[in-house]
Amino acid sequence: CINSRKPSHNKVWTNFFGSKDFQRCPVCQCNYIDKAIHTVEKNHGAWRRTRKISKSNGGSNAIDNFIPVCWECNYLAGNQNIEDFAETKQYNISIRI
Repeated sequence: CINSRKPSHNKVWTNFFGSKDFQRCPVCQCNYIDKAIHTVEKNHGAWRRTRKISKSNGGSNAIDNFIPVCWECNYLAGNQNIEDFAETKQYNISIRI
């Protein structure tokens, strides 16, 4: 049975960052993100869970396909794979794939 539900924000954060409460976005390395602020609104510290391989490119809802990124990177990446987005922005990405 394939899980069709996305993992929770807290599970995505813990899977990627462990117990840390604040981190830099693993994509842009510029914006700090706060474990407690996962929102669709653009706020200081806000983050979203995003797929490493986008849904439109066949990405799954498996927890290992999600990473926490800053609101801005999530918004700007759109439906691109996150690594492809990082390359277009010339970011030195720190995603463990």
